[in-house]
Amino acid sequence: GSRLLPEDRLPDVGGAILNAVAEFGRQVGPPIQPREVTIIHGAAKGADAIAERIATVFGFNVYRFPAEWAALGRRAGSLRNTEMLDTMSPDVVLAFPMPGSVGTWDMVRKAKARGVPVRVL
Repeated sequence: GSRLLPEDRLPDVGGAILNAVAEFGRQVGPPIQPREVTIIHGAAKGADAIAERIATVFGFNVYRFPAEWAALGRRAGSLRNTEMLDTMSPDVVLAFPMPGSVGTWDMVRKAKARGVPVRVL
């Protein structure tokens, strides 16, 4: 998600997460338990922080992938996005881009290239 996403978008992010969980639950059959849901994010302000709050409220698992800006410079975000996809193999990517959301669009492109369903909200 975008680190530029304002806090007042919390209902949008929360609703998108819960809708994705419900839709996936309908596809796999039995109801999904909170411990079966994992939220993956880049540990940035904005959408990532909002997703963390939603996950905490509902008891979902959370994995954080902070970019190593000091060590890797400008490529840190892109490398982090690749690491998230490689490590976690997500079922769906929810993206909340804002104008200038370079890293969010990078994740959208990478996920689509791998055949991961992407929802841009």
